Amino acid sequence: MESIAYFLDKNTFEIIDVVELQDYELIHDEETNAKSTISVVKKLNATNKDFIIVKENNEISFVGIIDEINLDDNQIEKYTITVKYITNMFDRKLIVKNESLISADGIEDFILYTIEHEFTNSEDTLLNKTFLDVEILTHTTKQFSISNENGIYNFHTFINNMTQNYNIVYKFDFVNGRLKMTIENISEDEEALIDTNVSDITEYTEIFETNVTAKVTVLCGDNSEHTWYLLNDRTTTDDEDDENRAVGDIEVIYEEETANARQAAMNVFHSNSYKHLIQFNVNSKSKLYDISSWKVGMKIKIKNTSGEVIDSYISSMTKRKDNPMYEIKTGNIRITLLDKLNQEKLK
Repeated sequence: MESIAYFLDKNTFEIIDVVELQDYELIHDEETNAKSTISVVKKLNATNKDFIIVKENNEISFVGIIDEINLDDNQIEKYTITVKYITNMFDRKLIVKNESLISADGIEDFILYTIEHEFTNSEDTLLNKTFLDVEILTHTTKQFSISNENGIYNFHTFINNMTQNYNIVYKFDFVNGRLKMTIENISEDEEALIDTNVSDITEYTEIFETNVTAKVTVLCGDNSEHTWYLLNDRTTTDDEDDENRAVGDIEVIYEEETANARQAAMNVFHSNSYKHLIQFNVNSKSKLYDISSWKVGMKIKIKNTSGEVIDSYISSMTKRKDNPMYEIKTGNIRITLLDKLNQEKLK
């Protein structure tokens, strides 16, 4: 299989190098932000933060940003390039603005607004990514506030959270010398049922781990006490009698200023860790599954070795050169994870 990498300038998006790849491990991972690696046997014109587009048999298989270029030890003119997935171009802290778009028009509309006002058409014309075109295909209205610290949030973290929680996915294409980004909610797409007991699926593993604080009491400098509770959808409440409360540990902390009590409690809840990882390999030549249609953010149902059907979504897809197997990872189970914890506590 012919694998060609096109390297493009970070500022102009013009092609600055074209190289045949010797080896690669391409990872599209929106949950852990894992890095890909590729190997080439020539010194590149490209540098850190330049873009890379990988084509296999003339079809785009990966779009990313160069993180690091290293000359391999004891190798003549062999370089290993570490690459981040393309969404890392949005890895920047921003001030929360126009948040009401999420409930009024949709998550996709808010993302489009933010990209246009912060990345492609900002007042700082020198740093604008003028080569990027963005189109939204759906409008998903939700009632929530953006998690932030003193009005500041990371936009890359936010868009990844939208994939994990609401099936908002981002597709990138190279069209007429420009980068085309499409934003879409794929919740209504047909879910793939994956039976791990068939021969096309190998190396199935399942891990279930949690570390959950479900109640935080804040003692303030004026001796007042304030308590918040975790709900099953991972939001919080100050209502002790809420029927959707999650089960978990209790934490007591001190905060001098009463006005900062809630944020101090939220910081504790944000440190909660949830992990329900399912991982398996699937043959790209499978006649049972159309791997070409699979994408990160896509909902799936997994029938495990004990016959249980688990609802999840694809959070990572890894492809290696000259290897027919894709390594698939699923995301942390949404909402149902805490439900499962509560059920286990009641047994």
